[in-house]
Amino acid sequence: MCVSSVGCPPGTVNLFDSLYRDIISQEVEDQVKDLLADSFQKLEFAPCQQQRNGSDCGVFAIAFATSILLGSAPQNITFDIAKMRPHLVACLKAGMMIQFPSF
Repeated sequence: MCVSSVGCPPGTVNLFDSLYRDIISQEVEDQVKDLLADSFQKLEFAPCQQQRNGSDCGVFAIAFATSILLGSAPQNITFDIAKMRPHLVACLKAGMMIQFPSF
């Protein structure tokens, strides 16, 4: 999961969840409330690419966050899943994050 308020109205936070569940857990909502304190109003699901297994959530969260930081909307990107982990390793070795490979 990746949460971001970039491009959202004040108090709203987008939730990018590659292992999409149709219910936002109370724990996730509480954590976001703690981060935003009194300015929090709502948490919304943002459409995003879904993982195909139970172990890619971390690399997807990093890819979503990287996209947001680089000015791209994750909901408009289809990542090349086979290249995601090698790309992350290369970025970490280089000490610089760049956009994840996509189609």
